[in-house]
Amino acid sequence: MNPVFRIVIIYGSQTGNARGIAEKLALQCCKILRLRNFPADSPTSLIHLCDANSYTPLKQLAKETGPVIFVCSTTGFGDPPDNMASFWRKLMNVRLPEGKTFPISLRFVALGIGDSSYKQYNFVAKMLYRRMVHLGASPLPVSMALGDADQDIGLGLADESAPEGIVTCLQRFVPSLWNTILNQYSSSVQPIGSIPLPITWEGLESSEFIASLQPRFMVRRVRKIEGGDLNLINGNHYRNKELLMDMIETTIARDSALLKMPAMPSEAGWFVVKSNERITPSNYFQETRFIELETENGDPQPEFLPGTVLQVQPRNLTEDVLAFFKVTGLDPNVRISVRSFTKEIHPGEHIVSFSLPGRLEHICANDGISLAWLAAYYFDISSIPTRSFFSDFAAAHKWRPTGTKDDERVAMEYDRLKELGQACTPEAVDDFYDYVNRPRRNLIEVLGDFPCTTSFIPAEQWINILPGPLRPRPYSIASASPKIELLIAVVTYRTRMLTPRRGLASTYLARCKIGTRIPAWIFRPSYGFDFSYHLTSSVPRPPPCVLICTGTGVAPLRAFIQYQRKSFPRAFNVLVFGCRFSHRDFYFEKEWKSLEADDCLQLVTAFSREGGKITTAKNRIYVQHKIRENPDLVWSVLGEAQGSVFIAGNARTMPLAVREAIVEIAQTGGGLSAYEAETFVNNLESSGRYQAEVWM
Repeated sequence: MNPVFRIVIIYGSQTGNARGIAEKLALQCCKILRLRNFPADSPTSLIHLCDANSYTPLKQLAKETGPVIFVCSTTGFGDPPDNMASFWRKLMNVRLPEGKTFPISLRFVALGIGDSSYKQYNFVAKMLYRRMVHLGASPLPVSMALGDADQDIGLGLADESAPEGIVTCLQRFVPSLWNTILNQYSSSVQPIGSIPLPITWEGLESSEFIASLQPRFMVRRVRKIEGGDLNLINGNHYRNKELLMDMIETTIARDSALLKMPAMPSEAGWFVVKSNERITPSNYFQETRFIELETENGDPQPEFLPGTVLQVQPRNLTEDVLAFFKVTGLDPNVRISVRSFTKEIHPGEHIVSFSLPGRLEHICANDGISLAWLAAYYFDISSIPTRSFFSDFAAAHKWRPTGTKDDERVAMEYDRLKELGQACTPEAVDDFYDYVNRPRRNLIEVLGDFPCTTSFIPAEQWINILPGPLRPRPYSIASASPKIELLIAVVTYRTRMLTPRRGLASTYLARCKIGTRIPAWIFRPSYGFDFSYHLTSSVPRPPPCVLICTGTGVAPLRAFIQYQRKSFPRAFNVLVFGCRFSHRDFYFEKEWKSLEADDCLQLVTAFSREGGKITTAKNRIYVQHKIRENPDLVWSVLGEAQGSVFIAGNARTMPLAVREAIVEIAQTGGGLSAYEAETFVNNLESSGRYQAEVWM
């Protein structure tokens, strides 16, 4: 049997950006191309869309007769996203034969989504591209048309820091991709004719084309829960705020009971809050919480290694759920049935099949799910909307009822949404930045700014408009197994918007009372620390470590110290800890000083806001300064004792500044030349003795 031609789109996405672009490409493909002589009973569709880990086995790639499109981001310190980690390990297996793993007929492109302000900018996409070529595959001749001789054909590197953001890359790469596929595979595919040829960015981003794209799900209304309609919303005004909230929570509880277990994802279970304490002063701007969790019903606590995270599945805050129903005027008790598009239901058509997570797929298809539950647990209503959202939002005008009043207002909203959705000139990007990114305007606030468009969207179609599902948030476990302790900085800040901006998951966790059930699961991320060398030593005192961290970055390092102490009571490490004030955010101070008294730890502190009047960053003392002040101590660990260095903190400037300081230490403390010092640190990195866990 001859292999069936298909276009494969594989994504690796940590925060959802790369996934969103991959999904958009899949939907575009269905409206641009169709297979020649496509039979209605074909066992497959034109498009195969999946995350990288779900593409198995790897050898299937060698059998693909159509193009393979990779869309991926980079996380951590140059690591693949979690949903790409196992695929990455298989692809990088040194036993795969060079030039023979894939046939030269396998054609591919790689599109990286990154930010050039970070050292490891689009590292995964670049490595993936080179590895595929190394194993025998051929890149499609997709040109970026930038006049850059160093730009590999078939490799797109989207940059958040570019003048027009990632659009700078996408507006060249995506049209070139589709035109190339039409050219290279003309015997297998043909244009549908829904968009003029050659394909242009303007055509792909037109409101007419976007409105014609397949929705993600097939939806319909089902009957409400009996007694649920309390008629508490009149237009955009509350009849009774308290009753409305009670009704919403009752409906959410009913649906949660139907689901029985946390719906997203299937591996989630229930953890119960045992304690939740604020450990920074109440008059200090930064609220930091120390939270202890335990498994529900006294189940045995799971075993895990240091560097493990707890993936927390948050829910939207009560006031945000209430605001969503106020601004949309929707009835929270409306129930909708949600199904994936399938070839069985749409024979002879090219479709993209999206799936709901966990048990939600079954429940939504049969009993349906309420808008109240979706607003609490699925819709990402407090997120900052993307440019793509505005394009989809503008397309909602296709539901405009005939005879709509206030045509001037409707036209104004439509034009403005198109401007925001098609922002690809420097002026338009600046406008988008001023409206969305600078004030961190969230989705609920945007809906309120476009009341006519919001009113056009049928209740059942919101799941096809709003981003979702809510992304789980990883928190480094700050304790050794079996205890589960978290150290969480609650994110809150002000912009020009009237209300403060809040971090969804950190605020949700901060508000959890003792006994609250939290959907979560223990997970070993691809970007996490690997402490195994220092936990499995054959000698009583393993090689020491220099542990460098700022703020809540101390969490995974505390877990390591606690775990190591169980097996190696005589283990010794150097902890370089940075925070603002010794009396406000010096986390676990007593613990560190106790270990120091036992000769198990050398503590070095950097309090950046102490020491007199400090007005500029130049006058502040950071961890890199303290490293330079202690060259003999640091070199005694790294150079003489064959130790390791672990760094945890913000990804912007700290990791690079610390690395520069370590290179200097190799010169001043170890007597190496500048070249030898750089080589020494490179060797530490390649051998796993220099690791960094950083976040944005």
